[in-house]
Amino acid sequence: MSDLPSIIRLCDDPQQMQYLLKIRLKEESERRDGIPGIAPKMFSFFTDAKNNAAVRKAYDIMQQQYVLRDADRIPFKKALESLIKIKALLERNPAWRTGTPIKKKDDREDR
Repeated sequence: MSDLPSIIRLCDDPQQMQYLLKIRLKEESERRDGIPGIAPKMFSFFTDAKNNAAVRKAYDIMQQQYVLRDADRIPFKKALESLIKIKALLERNPAWRTGTPIKKKDDREDR
């Protein structure tokens, strides 16, 4: 999916990316179990997933439960390659590179 023109356009549009990040950061700041103060650009999942046995196990379980035909299953290696492509697409966007976390709702001064 990372090669779809609509995904590429989204990743290349700073205004749209800023809008989506604002929604994401606000939602994260208001979640009881959220991770406020962490901008999406800080996520290590893109690079750490390949060496994480729990991620690999969860991926395999997801494939077995939700992808019924073996021919439709995406090998883990290919999924990791897609993650790297997506990371590169996101990093091209200035809004992604400068995304700023929002403080947790309880920590805000304006309550």
